[in-house]
Amino acid sequence: MLTCKKDKYYNFNKFKNNITQTKKFCLAPFSTLVFSQSGTILPCFYNKQIDFGYYYKGIDYFKLWKNSEFKTLRNRIKKKNLDFGCQICKYELDKGNYHTVYAQRYDYLTDFIKDQPINLEFQISNKCNFNCIMCTGENSSYVRNNREQGESYNSTYDSSFPESLIPLFPKIKELAFAGGEPFLIPEYKDIIEKARSVNSNIKYSFATNGSLFKSEDFDFFKNENVDLTISYESTVKEIFEEIRVNSNFETVHNNLIEANQILIRKNKTLSVKVCPLRQNIFDIPKTFLFLNSQNILVVFNTVLFPPKVALWLLNSNSLSEIVTFLKNVKLPTPQNKIQENNIHTYRSLINQISNWYQEAIVREDLLRKDRLAYNDILSKFMQKTKDYLAYYSVDMRDENSISAIPNVLSQIEDNNVRLKCLLYLNYLPIHYIISEINFRSKSKMADRIMQIAHDFSNLKLEIYG
Repeated sequence: MLTCKKDKYYNFNKFKNNITQTKKFCLAPFSTLVFSQSGTILPCFYNKQIDFGYYYKGIDYFKLWKNSEFKTLRNRIKKKNLDFGCQICKYELDKGNYHTVYAQRYDYLTDFIKDQPINLEFQISNKCNFNCIMCTGENSSYVRNNREQGESYNSTYDSSFPESLIPLFPKIKELAFAGGEPFLIPEYKDIIEKARSVNSNIKYSFATNGSLFKSEDFDFFKNENVDLTISYESTVKEIFEEIRVNSNFETVHNNLIEANQILIRKNKTLSVKVCPLRQNIFDIPKTFLFLNSQNILVVFNTVLFPPKVALWLLNSNSLSEIVTFLKNVKLPTPQNKIQENNIHTYRSLINQISNWYQEAIVREDLLRKDRLAYNDILSKFMQKTKDYLAYYSVDMRDENSISAIPNVLSQIEDNNVRLKCLLYLNYLPIHYIISEINFRSKSKMADRIMQIAHDFSNLKLEIYG
């Protein structure tokens, strides 16, 4: 049973001391429904192992809200038991990576009710105008159509979807929109219009790349109850545009400043998500200090994929250098709760990279001592997934999705590249592998694996950097 350790739980609560304290580890299953691109409905963006339900025309959300899966999850959470699909948060909690324990993002939803969700989150389309180097076609239509040159993904939501939400709106507290790029997704405008016609007190949240704000959007920010999270990887134009391909740094930066000023005047806080990558890690302190000086809440994403950008795959020497560099940065004395939270987040990032450094040492030692053949590693990997599924009683949506992995790997002609791809999969936390496979179709997982192969071949990456 994955129960929260008392010391970790105490330290986690201490870390988030300026966020609403709750007796429950996570409020997501008591407050939230998440609508994903595939039509899968989840309690949060991260619990992908459990089958909670799917969208279909005529769906009864009130019945869904009371199904056995949601009831089981709520009962487990009450007991601080995280074995019902919550392994990602449990893993980060045990590592002390408190800034990436995703449960905390729901702490403010304390006024939940039993009959229905009060927070709806939408990630129903991949429409996007950026070609970010850490992104995939699932999250960006630009990446899908240009870099991957694949067929566009079809939406699983029909024209009646916005209408289907209306019975929930009278008691909804918040609607949260992600993408893709939410300011490119027309369905979101329809949902907002219908919600505003029913309930004038709803808060609207957007996770955006910040490039498409128009005058009417700024008016909306001024006149409505709005929360914004903008992606922003660097204060240096060249680095920013290298990461967020097809972007214009000045546009995003100016929009960020204006949005922040609007929210400050409304006594609200702008959040900014930063992806620490190989391409920007030595610029992270400068970016952090700028955002902190503007009283912007800083959130560091964890990027495990693709290999060409991921820090965790670097060798131990490189990771040690990064940890030393980040530790040597002189942090300012916090002047308010936002800055205090930012300082904790920065230190938690150092802890996360320190953990990756320790894991790299173990991997390098194992490689020196035990150079197994490809088939031996594959056999151990498949057994590891089988044991995990049995231990946690995970019912895969497609029972053949795991067994398809060897076939996909066999399509990689270069033996060395194929071995590196397998090692990459084997080094990832097993709960992450299962979640991603269970959440995606076999074709999408095959696309992911082939992108890993591309990184290890065309870009001449080593498995440790």
